[in-house]
Amino acid sequence: MDKRKPVCALLRVVGRKTQAKIRVYAAQEFPGHPDAVAGRYRLKLGRAWVRQPGKYTFFGLDGLGRALVDLLGFGSVKAPGPRPHIPARTRVRVPNGAVLAGVALTEPTWTLAPPHLGYDGHWYVWCHLFDRGHVEIPAEDVEVLR
Repeated sequence: MDKRKPVCALLRVVGRKTQAKIRVYAAQEFPGHPDAVAGRYRLKLGRAWVRQPGKYTFFGLDGLGRALVDLLGFGSVKAPGPRPHIPARTRVRVPNGAVLAGVALTEPTWTLAPPHLGYDGHWYVWCHLFDRGHVEIPAEDVEVLR
């Protein structure tokens, strides 16, 4: 049984199923190893240590971030494009999630706030949909009505 205490644990959950559990350990939990210095971390995916060539792999903050993005399946994080010009209280048409004869249906509505940047590097707009309430819609799916 491993007595080391993780700094944090991350779960990737899709639907109701946990697909990955990642634990982050501070390098100080591995005394005696030459790479175990303050500000470095080791990762454990499920029950296996994440390793690059060699037995132990310690990550700095930048490497830790890249490894977590890869392990959680987000792919590479890209720089966001410019903020779309969709002010709050703009009349728009957005997909409402319903499909009829293979065609996605849309709904005219109003934006509730200007676009905001999501963790995935995409812009999102809060809109109010009739049967779903306040919903985040990807900005690329929002059509401004004039």
